[in-house]
Amino acid sequence: MLYPLLAYMMEVCRTIHPQHEEEEKCHVAITHHIVNAPPLRRRRGSPSMEPLHHTTTLQGAYSTQADGGRGWCMASTLPRGPRGSQAEALRVLNLYQQCIRELSNLELVVATSLVLLSELYTAYDPVPEEDITQKLRFCLTCGKTPVADFGICKGKIRGTKNRLQVYTYHDLDTDTHTSYQDPDNYYWIYFRTLTGEEFSLDCCSFSFGMEGCVDASHCIPTFPADLRVEGSSRVPAYLRSSHDDINQYPYVLIKRKALFHPGE
Repeated sequence: MLYPLLAYMMEVCRTIHPQHEEEEKCHVAITHHIVNAPPLRRRRGSPSMEPLHHTTTLQGAYSTQADGGRGWCMASTLPRGPRGSQAEALRVLNLYQQCIRELSNLELVVATSLVLLSELYTAYDPVPEEDITQKLRFCLTCGKTPVADFGICKGKIRGTKNRLQVYTYHDLDTDTHTSYQDPDNYYWIYFRTLTGEEFSLDCCSFSFGMEGCVDASHCIPTFPADLRVEGSSRVPAYLRSSHDDINQYPYVLIKRKALFHPGE
């Protein structure tokens, strides 16, 4: 299955978001100076543990339009070591990744699913209208088994081996609190094969403290240079099978929407 490519597509969308969107659509921490932020690290946990809540304190607006956010990296963060050190650079990068990966869970899942539906399962190319021709299409497979159905799941996400973490951003100037991720309102993609096996693709739980990643280096050459993610070819992704241990399954399904078979 091409899930590393799907994961990389989502990461590209997240990465270009702050520079190309209006500032009111950006993450609030990207458009403000950060006064204090909790350390970002994975925490061990169990399914019985409640989510761990953190608060990041902000004060003073910062415009990302002039430099795409590069100045924010220097102006907004509190150093924990010599300025310019490798440890400080890594801490700033982790903080930036946390911010951009908190955005657009539903939008990314819907957009990726529609791209799959359009590119893999649409029989005809509607452009140009005067010359409708059949295009070569491909079918998704898991191993040697074709994917018979896929769609979007809505549900709750819970920690298993890692404790679920939720971040809130407190703006001191306006005394407002902003949260972007709701563990009780979460979305992911599912695939079902002809043999009935089901797979869950989750590329958006990194910001909850679940740091599973996949190597997408073989996908990078397929993207234009200006749409490649700088710094690493490892991008967030979990691919889980219905044969996996149910105790390690972090989702509580509320409902699903089948895209390939809309009648479900």
